[in-house]
Amino acid sequence: MKKIISLSLLLTISYSPSVQATTVVRDWVQQALNAVKRNPSTTGPTIASRAYGILSTAMYDAWSAYEEVPISTTLGDDLQRPQSENNPENKAKTMSFAAYRVLTALFPSEQAEFANLMTQYGYNPHDLTKDITTPEGIGNVVAETLMEFRRNDASNQLSNYVPVNTPNHPVDITRWTPEHVPIDNFESSLQEYLTPHWGEVIPFGLENGSQFRPNPPEPFLLDNQASADLINQTITRRDGTVVEISPDLVGIDINPNFIAQAEQVVEISQNLTDEQKAIAEFWEDGGGTYYPPGHWLEFGLEIAQRNNHSLDQDILLFFPLSNALFDTGIATWEAKLYYDYARPVRVIRDLARLGLIDESQIDFVTYQDPFGDPSPPFPEYTSGHSGFSAAGAQVLRLFTGSDYLGVGVTIEDSRFFPGSFRQPVSLYWETFTDAEIEAGISRLYGGIHFEQGNLDGGVLGRQVGETVWSKSRFYINGGEVIPEPSTIGGSVLLINGLLVLRRYQQSC
Repeated sequence: MKKIISLSLLLTISYSPSVQATTVVRDWVQQALNAVKRNPSTTGPTIASRAYGILSTAMYDAWSAYEEVPISTTLGDDLQRPQSENNPENKAKTMSFAAYRVLTALFPSEQAEFANLMTQYGYNPHDLTKDITTPEGIGNVVAETLMEFRRNDASNQLSNYVPVNTPNHPVDITRWTPEHVPIDNFESSLQEYLTPHWGEVIPFGLENGSQFRPNPPEPFLLDNQASADLINQTITRRDGTVVEISPDLVGIDINPNFIAQAEQVVEISQNLTDEQKAIAEFWEDGGGTYYPPGHWLEFGLEIAQRNNHSLDQDILLFFPLSNALFDTGIATWEAKLYYDYARPVRVIRDLARLGLIDESQIDFVTYQDPFGDPSPPFPEYTSGHSGFSAAGAQVLRLFTGSDYLGVGVTIEDSRFFPGSFRQPVSLYWETFTDAEIEAGISRLYGGIHFEQGNLDGGVLGRQVGETVWSKSRFYINGGEVIPEPSTIGGSVLLINGLLVLRRYQQSC
């Protein structure tokens, strides 16, 4: 049976605080989501994903002290308590103290909200004991240890990034251009690259941010020894010959695939249905939301509530899920900086100015956030939405042993253009894969990604999801590597093949 809930409900799911231990993990996850939503100027998808990962790791580390086999990610089994103390009350308390400490460190302006939840539980948020024979002390110690490590994880590094292009001085059509906000207001400020250093952040489960770096995106020129002068509209071939840029050079000097990917975005943008517009808006996940990684934590909350999870089941879900999202942000941002690839809005405008596509597109605007940021403030390749969604879906498939999701939303009208929908639009995802595909394609509907950025972002996310799942099992299994029923060479390739088939079917 389909479960359809309203858009506003899905985006504001909250779990009322309870002294019942079974909901503690969900309560604190919701607190983190709310804190991110209330602090858009100091977060963004990368910073939000790190907060989600730290929270779940802190709760897991505290929980592991009362479990016989699992070990902490930072302290091993140094805090191990006797099994006579392994009960829901102790675990709920120690996890709450750990969660409170790390969230207060990450979001100091939200301390009153977090303290209020502690008080509702009957806990004293001012108890700073480090007595590791008590739940409070264990929670405080694991939080302090984790935060000490994370304060030096390169997340606060300064960056020396300088953009190659400006809107008025294009140098390389394949490189990212910070746009005016709004795009055609030349007196307005330019975008600033959000966390360009993020690929250097220490991951949870990956070896480093470049472990799964994808192949390069489409180049503008077929010969990598040639160069283009966008101001003078010429190409200098490797032999020194200079030719004027024209459509006649497509397939000779100019890469036809580079042109085709831009024309695909134009074609999609010109023919959006109400459903496609609703998809672009639903998955936007911009400032003032939980951001893309938070969207998948919402799905996790839905699964936990629907399946009546115990406290143990909740932490065994959110520990790998949150960290898969965290590591995906690192891997995606590593690729974004490495390739520094241009967004469709600038490529389309430049190609139109050069006469390589319909010149009417010289003023192309994106459907997504048309009156604000013309595109997110960082390079295109690969898609963060596609990566976060693929990683989240992969972990949820592995945890549940199924692809079934079975939820949906009804969207009453457009947020961007109120009154424009002819009737409400219902979106439904039978499977995690359905939601993953839709999240990725939403970025093409929004006009802010190319198809390759979407597809390769999904491959990256699934690889990260599988790797983090295995790393989380390492800790849960007491530091032993135990073969899982799926591997990167198995489940990831299977899902990749399924996605290609589905996209082919959708295009037919």
